[in-house]
Amino acid sequence: MQSYGDLINPVCVDSGFTPSPSAPRTCQDNGQWSGQEPTCVPRITCNTLPGITNGHYNNSYADNSPYYYNHAITPICDNGYYIDGPIVTRKCISINTWSENDVECLRITCSNPNQTYYGQYNGSQQSYGQTSVVIAAAVGWIFLGVILLLIVMFYVR
Repeated sequence: MQSYGDLINPVCVDSGFTPSPSAPRTCQDNGQWSGQEPTCVPRITCNTLPGITNGHYNNSYADNSPYYYNHAITPICDNGYYIDGPIVTRKCISINTWSENDVECLRITCSNPNQTYYGQYNGSQQSYGQTSVVIAAAVGWIFLGVILLLIVMFYVR
């Protein structure tokens, strides 16, 4: 308990916040504190992170407003792309400083398919959503689904 004439300074428990107003308060002869009751307001803000090519951050502001202390955002890649590395939530931890590193969204690719008997694959687009790989049969062979049929041609004279 405080006594008449005692002085207190407002302090916020979390270091990311500051009291407003921050003026000291005095215990007055009427049993009330001088000045205005302080509130803790964010003192740490972070600028908007640069955009992610082929992705975006969830919980981000469309109007480029500043982010406040401990605001968390998570990277998300567009369809057909994946995050190169672990998916981490980023937080505003000090003035214009975000936790974790920038992420990159890379295109999903497929490895070369196994070689077919008596045929080959033509085309080089092996990325998600692209369908330009064509199966070509060797001469004398055709593809029918997954079954190879040998066409034997007899010439009758």
